Amino acid sequence: LEKSGLNFIGNVEGRDVIRGICDVLVADGFVGNVLLKFYESIMVFMHSLLEREFAAKGVSLDVNELLRGFDYTEYGGAPLLGVNGVSIICHGGSPPRAIANAIRVARQAVQTKMVRHIAQEVTAHAGAAHE
Repeated sequence: LEKSGLNFIGNVEGRDVIRGICDVLVADGFVGNVLLKFYESIMVFMHSLLEREFAAKGVSLDVNELLRGFDYTEYGGAPLLGVNGVSIICHGGSPPRAIANAIRVARQAVQTKMVRHIAQEVTAHAGAAHE
């Protein structure tokens, strides 16, 4: 990995994920799912906490707008890497808005030739790792 040119930082702790220590985290399905569900639950908790606290203080603020960047339905899904094509993974309980945004993400991936670009980068880094 050192010769690949990738910025591999090694293992990360759960607390590091939200701090942005890495851009990509690789985990097995079980650990990745637990991590994902945990962060989803944090957002539900934060939403209700902020609504309650703002209401108690008489502050009129749209909590949905405040937390929009953290709302998974805004993105719809994420690309499944390692397949030779575009596949967007969505939450099993995704509402229609999330599915529509997942389709938008898939369309963008096709239009920007995401798979080709990733394959080129992986090939370039894999070649450097073998030198």
